[in-house]
Amino acid sequence: MHLTPTRLLLAMSAAGLSTQAGAATIFDADFDASTAVAGSVTANADAANLNAGTATGSWTTTGSANPGAIIANAGGTDNAFVFDQNVSGATSNRARGVFSSAVDLDAGEGIEFSIGFYAARQANGTREVRLSLDDASNAKAYVVMFDEDQTKNFDWLNTANQRNGGGANGNGGGGLGASAGPNTGFNNPDVDEHLSQNSGSLAVLTITIPGALDNTTVAGSTGALATIDWDGNGLIEAADGDVENVAFGPRSAGVVDLASFELFYGGSGTRGAWIDNISARSLPAVPEPGSLVLIALGSVAVGFCRRRG
Repeated sequence: MHLTPTRLLLAMSAAGLSTQAGAATIFDADFDASTAVAGSVTANADAANLNAGTATGSWTTTGSANPGAIIANAGGTDNAFVFDQNVSGATSNRARGVFSSAVDLDAGEGIEFSIGFYAARQANGTREVRLSLDDASNAKAYVVMFDEDQTKNFDWLNTANQRNGGGANGNGGGGLGASAGPNTGFNNPDVDEHLSQNSGSLAVLTITIPGALDNTTVAGSTGALATIDWDGNGLIEAADGDVENVAFGPRSAGVVDLASFELFYGGSGTRGAWIDNISARSLPAVPEPGSLVLIALGSVAVGFCRRRG
């Protein structure tokens, strides 16, 4: 007996295979509809203002009602979120972006998360801003960080709370650095003319956990992939120190879902960063090569050939 297209879909459903086509946007923020301030920056990035510039998903804040400011570029057409200790006046700032729907890693779903960042302060290697992908209970499933120092650097924490290649809790060496020059940040983020997005100054980090039916290959086990476009030109180039699909492990073992992300501080000193163009897509579970879907597709082809014969 051959499989008709209807029987193929039924077979896929019975086998637990997803028939969903494509990915779904679960977070999208460019802050362009948020209210911006100019000149001498004062904190205005409360949850309501962050939400105004967020098309999908929502924000909550802790530690300070305003964990930074929304600032426009010189032309006033492109806003960014300055998550900054100096602007907000608080050291315990946390800004959480909540996905419109959780990603069910345990069912084989994946995620593609992208964020633009730009160092606002760079005096030493301990002035880092951290980003975590969290589960439904706000437990930190993955923790990554970008340093605010003179050498571009990206790191992550493993299940032993150690930074890759370094010591406990993010202290020590290691990480993915760019050798093409210092991070093009600036020491005083209080003047909006310094924001020069879309000109190669905004680094872009993309974290991908592929959707897979064999979920032992994703979160809770081997982890995620990091791609970093250090100069934000849309090209991954070795000459720029860019990195592509570097595997890194989860901060927490046995991760089953991802429901939000959080920005927070690490290290010491006055810390801050421009944040912009945040997006997240849930990726449907996809079959591995040689799975039942391919077998079923082969059966369809054989069936049609037999009918034609």
